[in-house]
Amino acid sequence: MNCEETQRFLASFLNGKLSGAEAHAVRSHLASCANCASRLSRLDRIEIFPAIDEEVEPASDLSARFHSRLERHRQQQAEEARSGYRWLSRYLAWGWPRQAAAAASLVLLLAVGIYFGSHRTGPADQGATISEIGIAENLPLLQDMGVIENLDLLEDFDVIHNLPIGSPVSTGRH
Repeated sequence: MNCEETQRFLASFLNGKLSGAEAHAVRSHLASCANCASRLSRLDRIEIFPAIDEEVEPASDLSARFHSRLERHRQQQAEEARSGYRWLSRYLAWGWPRQAAAAASLVLLLAVGIYFGSHRTGPADQGATISEIGIAENLPLLQDMGVIENLDLLEDFDVIHNLPIGSPVSTGRH
């Protein structure tokens, strides 16, 4: 395979969409051509390792090491499940200055949360007040526009739905 063919198949190769023979050909070219290999990211260069060394074999004790690590991991998880207060034992293992600093930080955080929770004057509290002031200031304007006088008509959706499109609305008042 030449450089042009390799570049054409490179995206499919990296996405794992090539057949075994095509993937092997691209991998072999990348292993032998520094120019094409330099276009790969550092992580993608891992793909050419099997072509560089045809005899990549796992260590003979791989299975035993894997199973022992798996068993240690399972034992550790079981131990953590049995000792539900593992965080407390870690905290108690700290020296007293570190324990005092952690406790003081927790108390301070709790106090700040309580203070801001009880003295909250955020946008949600002010939003209703601002909109009520805006309505009160514009009440004469709204009355002149007939909005409030025809509010009952606007709330009766059956009447509005049955009106033909484009017809003027009559309130019966003049």
